[in-house]
Amino acid sequence: MTNTRKTRNSRFIIQDSLVLVIYGIIAVVMTWPLAADLSGHILRGRVDEYMFMWGFWWMRYSLGTLHTWPFHTDMLYHPFGTELAFHTWSPLVSTLSIPIQDAWGVEVAFNLAILAAYIFSAFSMYLLVNYLVRDRRAAFVGGLVFAFSTFKFYQTTGHIHVISTQFLPIYLLFFIRMLREADHRRRHAAFAGLSLGFIFLIDYYQTVYALFFSLCYLIYYLFSRNPSAEGGVDALDPSPFGGGREGEWAAQPTPASSPSRWEGNSEDAAQPTPTPSPSRWEGSAPSTSRWEGSSGGATLG
Repeated sequence: MTNTRKTRNSRFIIQDSLVLVIYGIIAVVMTWPLAADLSGHILRGRVDEYMFMWGFWWMRYSLGTLHTWPFHTDMLYHPFGTELAFHTWSPLVSTLSIPIQDAWGVEVAFNLAILAAYIFSAFSMYLLVNYLVRDRRAAFVGGLVFAFSTFKFYQTTGHIHVISTQFLPIYLLFFIRMLREADHRRRHAAFAGLSLGFIFLIDYYQTVYALFFSLCYLIYYLFSRNPSAEGGVDALDPSPFGGGREGEWAAQPTPASSPSRWEGNSEDAAQPTPTPSPSRWEGSAPSTSRWEGSSGGATLG
């Protein structure tokens, strides 16, 4: 059994690695001739690409040369300077580009960041879709649609923070697994929080999108596990944040029927024994009308 599992895992690793390579080839072809001369030119279309290249350079210069806090600079609005906390410059991408800048310069770092955004955005969406539908062919198509859309190519020439969506599917993957898999909930929550932090350091808009999706999916998850519209979240056991097996319905006893308001009430009225609610697969019996009195019959004194 162990050898079979290792063989299957090795096959999946090979398949996923092949998918990553194919995405890389597609990214090179779709952005050609960018890969042919990484240091000689950049994709142009707006003036914003120079702003992001300055952000790459400033992150390296402030940390490596000045040893100062990179979110404040006096090279803009000199001599008073300005804060960069709300400046669109993708601090995480700029920080990751520092080793490449040291080796080959800021132009190569900027161009490789564009290629990496396409490749890993596609691959991260591939992982998310494959987890949801368990179909690698559908997941491959999902990665293509997500990463290589016309919107992404329109934004490539000046807005690297818009195309750097590689951590968004990773966050969604671990957020969904956090709710679904109770055995590893803390680990998935930690990775989801880390991914959300990376998203925040790339683009504030993506952070808003991620939080909005999380809220919508949480509402869907809670109420989709409810067998009745009136049961609410408490009709489930366990709760999404508790222990136990996922998807297991708790036996919810129905309250004892009370005598009808038209039949009066008595101290020795026979109270029917509470019975568990029917299974979600068996359906529920129609409730007794309030005008007909309760089932079981009440004994009047």
